[in-house]
This record gives sequence, C-alpha cells and structure tokens, in this order.
Amino acid sequence: MSIRLTALTALVRAPRPGYGPESWDGTVPAPLARTFTASRRALDDMPMDGADSGTTVGDVDRVRAVAQAVADRVDLLGTVAAVDESDGSVAGFTELVVPGDGPGDGQQCGTGVLPSTGAAAWPAG
Repeated sequence: MSIRLTALTALVRAPRPGYGPESWDGTVPAPLARTFTASRRALDDMPMDGADSGTTVGDVDRVRAVAQAVADRVDLLGTVAAVDESDGSVAGFTELVVPGDGPGDGQQCGTGVLPSTGAAAWPAG
C-alpha cells in the first residue's frame, strides 16, 4: 500500500467528532431542508474539466422539485448527509439515483462538503 493510500485510509477511518450521519430517500425531510439547500453551494466549485457550470441559486422548493422529478421518472433518490451536531446543519452530502425498476446503473449525482467545515481534507504527499 502506498504512503498516500495509507494516509487516505487513516483519514477516512478517523472519527469525526461533532458530525452525525443522516440519510433519506426521496425528498429532504423538513427539519433539514433549509440547511441541505444551503449546503448545495458546495457543488459550485466541483472540477468540470475547464467547463464553467456557473453558480446555481437554489431554494427549498427547487430542491423538492428535483426530488419529485426523480420520483416521477420512477427512479429512486437516496441521500446521505453529515450533520453538524452543534446546530443541526448539513455540512456535506452525497446523492445517488438508481433505476426504480431494478436493472441499469445507478448514478452518483453529487457530493459536496462545505469548505467552512474543514471536513474536506486530503492527505498531503
């Protein structure tokens, strides 16, 4: 195992005090809707091979509409989030969509971690 992979493995396995996991299927639960919507700005600086997707300004209604559009296609949307235990806000998330009829490939739709959390770390080396 390379030194970099060893460091990454240690980083992934390290406890994250102050953050707890939450997950849901479909539409974001009401208690998390506002901060989940706000956390989506973490996607604004994702690598796009030089393409500029701009900044998407979203609101809770838009986030719910996207989840409904996935459901209308009879696909399944699953989200896992890291929630800051000090204030209940979403600090980061990953979304997956899988075909509702079973066959086919799932799609990882987005992973974002707010830079202000300091949780988006990568081992040096």
